[in-house]
Amino acid sequence: MPDLSRSQLSLLRFSRHTVLLLAFVTLSTGCTALRRWLVPPPSHAQDGQVGYNRQRSTQNAEMILVVASLPGGSTEENAVAVRDGHILARGTLADLDGVRDDATRTIRLPGGVATAGLVAGHVRLEMAAMANDTVDLRGCKSVADVVNTLKIAKPLVLTESGWLWADGLHPGLFAKLSSADLDRAVGRTAVLVTPDSDSTGLANGSLLARLGDLGTAIAGHGGHLDDRQIRLAWQQLPPARSERLKPLLLAVFAKLQREGVTEVHAFAGSQTLLEALHTLDRESRLTVRTRVYLDAERPEGRALLAAPNTPSSADPSMQADKNAPPPKPKRVPLVQVAGVSLELDGSVHSGTAALSERYADLPHAGTLTYSDELLQERLTAADRAGVQVAVRASGDAALAQLARVMGAMQRSADAPVLRVELPEVVSPETLSVLQAAHAVCVVAPTLSQREIDVARRHLGTERLPWFDRAATLAEVCPLQVALDIARPDALRARDRLTRHNSADSEAMTAEQAWRALSSGGTARQTAPIQVGEDADFVIWSRDPLLPGKVPAKVIASMVGGTVTLLIGRDLNAE
Repeated sequence: MPDLSRSQLSLLRFSRHTVLLLAFVTLSTGCTALRRWLVPPPSHAQDGQVGYNRQRSTQNAEMILVVASLPGGSTEENAVAVRDGHILARGTLADLDGVRDDATRTIRLPGGVATAGLVAGHVRLEMAAMANDTVDLRGCKSVADVVNTLKIAKPLVLTESGWLWADGLHPGLFAKLSSADLDRAVGRTAVLVTPDSDSTGLANGSLLARLGDLGTAIAGHGGHLDDRQIRLAWQQLPPARSERLKPLLLAVFAKLQREGVTEVHAFAGSQTLLEALHTLDRESRLTVRTRVYLDAERPEGRALLAAPNTPSSADPSMQADKNAPPPKPKRVPLVQVAGVSLELDGSVHSGTAALSERYADLPHAGTLTYSDELLQERLTAADRAGVQVAVRASGDAALAQLARVMGAMQRSADAPVLRVELPEVVSPETLSVLQAAHAVCVVAPTLSQREIDVARRHLGTERLPWFDRAATLAEVCPLQVALDIARPDALRARDRLTRHNSADSEAMTAEQAWRALSSGGTARQTAPIQVGEDADFVIWSRDPLLPGKVPAKVIASMVGGTVTLLIGRDLNAE
């Protein structure tokens, strides 16, 4: 071995230590690439609220926003100071002189009422993003038009993963279309066609072949997919590349932030989605805090469930000097893995998800995805790994199954909080199980009179009072609202929650609905804008809860201490 200088020997020793440390961390944490971004799941004692470790900064504010009204304090308070992604102080502008210096950017908005930002819960973010890049069939008037449009679009919109998605077809024309028509249009190219405002689809022969056993089952129905089969097909179809998803995601987020959304819960996420979001976050282009629930049946979801719940260790020699000054608080990433998602039920068309009986208009509704044994296996694995589970269980059959399995399990008091997505048909027995499980429930604000009529037809008079028990659910568990990003108007969503025009359904009050729409809030708890909290809030042109001829509009939005949308003036420029 040749002679080495002292500096070369030191570098060699450091490299060896580094390699050993990395190997130890990789072996001890399991699924490191995912766990690095995993949000510590809430325990039962935390009542469903996720928190972060915060380090208070004694330095001056990076930014001060001055508005007309700041809730949660005295009537004189109208300014909030932000640093390191958190709220540093609040009060009047004079009160904040102590945290203000020449480097502080002070912005006065033209009026404005501050609220916590809204949360878009249960969002199929990858599907929503790719919907911005589908073949638009809204102008088609005949089957021939559809065939010609797909022929023209084939070389232009074909996804890099080898399949084509066309959307927006009128439901009446969609009913006349067949798989043979699609084969005639695109040949061996796999294609999925979905109608406007409906949860069904039509696949051609090539796509059915790619879906294996699922495609064989769908072929027996002429290539028609219901909502559940579309979700299952999505699991089997190769995702778009990360670079393809990035601009599509930005388009979705830009639309959401104009509606006051500061946080998105992405359901059924994939590794590709996660990579695209992380890249946007590192590039400081992400404008919405995003929590991803990985699909439990994709490899990345199964890997997260298989990872042992053991904290990573570090080499003691690498620890910081106890006498050294505290490090500057690090920016909390806007993208986190929140847990995994499970799909229990069948179609959700018209609020009739997973009812016990089968019926002609939705032949696959009520077909549960998991056996009781497999569902318990998934939930047990999640508890063992310390991972939160979001269970999609819209109907009474799915909720009854969840209740049976939860009743048979012996969960510890500090197990992650169970999150139940879109419960719509809730029996009294299920309510007691949700309460005992300390579950968080996420309801969908899409109820209409037509949906109530469909539920009445399929549920019957006896079970109809179980339908959409939003107010009752709020009494037994923290209740949040899944803002529908297909129609991302928060005020309309609140109106749909609070005005069902039916005495058969228990509606929420406007105040409950708004709290449940707020990021960090529930129907029982108002999301705070307090010192130490993440700086995620929205400034509205007027109080969005008060009636008026002109709707309240977002004039400023802040996420993680960064202003992502602003209509105002910079006082430092005067």
